[in-house]
Amino acid sequence: MSSPRTTFAKNPVNINMVEQYSGFPLIVKALSGSMGKGIILSEKHDNFRDLMELIHVTNSNANRILQELCSA
Repeated sequence: MSSPRTTFAKNPVNINMVEQYSGFPLIVKALSGSMGKGIILSEKHDNFRDLMELIHVTNSNANRILQELCSA
C-alpha cells in the first residue's frame, strides 16, 4: 500500500499547481484536528478554489495539508 501524495499549502494557494501535483478529488486537512474534524473533500477545481477563498477570507493565516484521495 502506497502513501497518498501530500503537500503543505500556505495562503494564497496556487490552484493550478495543486491540480498538476495532486489532481482532484483532493482531501484538505487543517493542521490541527482529530476524529474527522477539519477534513474536507474537494472533488473538483472549482470547489477547491471556492474553499480556498473561504479559508483565506475567514483566516488568511490558515495553512492546510493537501492530500490526494486514495481509493481502496
